Amino acid sequence: MSNHTTLQQALSELEKNKEQFEAVQCKSHCVVLAGPGSGKTKTLTTAIARTLHDEVIAPRAIACITYNNECAIELETRLAKLGIETTGTSFIGTVHSFALTQIIMPYFRCVSIDIPQDFKVANSSECRVARENAYKTIYIATVSNSSPASLEHRSA
Repeated sequence: MSNHTTLQQALSELEKNKEQFEAVQCKSHCVVLAGPGSGKTKTLTTAIARTLHDEVIAPRAIACITYNNECAIELETRLAKLGIETTGTSFIGTVHSFALTQIIMPYFRCVSIDIPQDFKVANSSECRVARENAYKTIYIATVSNSSPASLEHRSA
């Protein structure tokens, strides 16, 4: 099934609900308030797909800011099921990843900020390891009555 056919099918399914269909067809700001399981994500996904299919032509793109990475993955998965490829024409992610990838990294060289070329945001596993290492360092410093800085120099 082609992208257009899949999208048309999704749009026709939403026509059954006037409010959802209006939200999908909206070409400006739109707020969707509804309870769990009412189809908010389906409505949003279909709206993004329609916008990408009908209105976004390179070099333009859209941004969809989510609360967490799981939401971003869910939206990208649903868009893929609609046959919509998001690379290059959209950003779907958290406000933090948007700021990093779309603002900070492309423009940090314009100001005197020394950010390493391989700079990245730590994932949850890397954060956990860093936190555990910090706790261990502080614990050892407390037990040995040393400052954490002096322990850092000894281990180097």
